[in-house]
Amino acid sequence: MKLPPSTFLTTLIVLAIASLAANSAFAEQKPKTKTPVIKASNAKELKANIGNKVSVEGKVTSVAKGPKDKMRFLNFGKSEKTGFTAALVPAVYPKFENLDRMVNERVRVTGKLETYKKKSVIKVTRPAQVKILEPKKAKTTKKEKKATE
Repeated sequence: MKLPPSTFLTTLIVLAIASLAANSAFAEQKPKTKTPVIKASNAKELKANIGNKVSVEGKVTSVAKGPKDKMRFLNFGKSEKTGFTAALVPAVYPKFENLDRMVNERVRVTGKLETYKKKSVIKVTRPAQVKILEPKKAKTTKKEKKATE
């Protein structure tokens, strides 16, 4: 049985499209890699991960405002010139209720780690990149446990 040329061509096109769709569906399924978590105080580890997507955790020591570009900064070091900083772009920081309340809070910032003026920085372009963590529970000593029993 001979098919008309238009039917044969249509069938061939449908099969080619189905094959491409199946191949692209499998190609898009990359195994998820876990984002490494680095302490904000670990300068060596921060430096080793420049250019990579990471999560940085630590205690926010101060919040600062950029003089010209209206950026906001969450600083994790003893000084604004050392340690790790999360740089919030002007479009994102108004989405946070009160940045100052993050001071002394444990925070996780996720994104591409970069260097700016010899400092490790993650540029925050979405609120989901910043998460306030639960406070660490204080460890009780054996002596304290006996005293409460």
